[in-house]
Amino acid sequence: MLNALTVDVEDWYHVCGVEGRQGLPPTSLESRVHVGLGRILDLLGEHRVTATFFVLGSIAREAPELVRDIARRGHEVASHGDAHRRLDDLTPEAFAEDLGRSLESLSSLTGRRILGFRAPQWSLRRSTWWAFEALARAGLSYDASTVPLTGMGDRSVPPWPHLVETAAGDVLELPLTTMRCFWEHLPVSGGLPLRVTPYWFVVEVLRAANRKGWPHVVYLHPWEFDPGQPRIPLPLGKRFAHYFRLGATEERLRWLLPRFPYGPAAAVLGVS
Repeated sequence: MLNALTVDVEDWYHVCGVEGRQGLPPTSLESRVHVGLGRILDLLGEHRVTATFFVLGSIAREAPELVRDIARRGHEVASHGDAHRRLDDLTPEAFAEDLGRSLESLSSLTGRRILGFRAPQWSLRRSTWWAFEALARAGLSYDASTVPLTGMGDRSVPPWPHLVETAAGDVLELPLTTMRCFWEHLPVSGGLPLRVTPYWFVVEVLRAANRKGWPHVVYLHPWEFDPGQPRIPLPLGKRFAHYFRLGATEERLRWLLPRFPYGPAAAVLGVS
């Protein structure tokens, strides 16, 4: 079974919820997205694996050569929005504008129609379900933003790929892979959970999803492949999630790539 390997292309200072705090650097600071992104691209090239790169429109305009390089290597380019703003910080109208800017920037660089979207910080949930209609109106085929757990996502969302119907058309949803733990679902396949969960346990959860007939989803960020990035003052929880064991991400990906078949989200869902 083909599984989805995904990368959220954002820079080291893109941390939702703390933009106004003292000490957070402005986005005019030097970008380092190319550092981790280059390591990811080279590692995927070694294993001849292609993936989906959910790219911010702002990064596409600041570093168009990075987007062209992603596409040239055969990977799928999809949207991560334009300015890395959570959906619950936007009105439906503002989201449609943000999405439109990102799609225009990405499609102009790749020469291809953009098929997919992932919301910053998994912020597409029942309270922002209106975003699906905006995605359909923009001509997108799928979304990969939902997580079936409390807090980070919404427990009412199915944990398997499914169709979301809207007045503007249908959108395929590819939720993040989670494991069932008592009454809750817990993520293991990216970010901090991938760095701290024992490797054998991660593999078993991913295999269990495949045994159920569901493709699993792995998600990564370029800053997780850049331990030398600047440190900024963050609340304790965000600091732990953002910086703890950064060096483990590349190691975990090297372990996973030979053990499962991976590809872009569009190929997993069969859309083109």
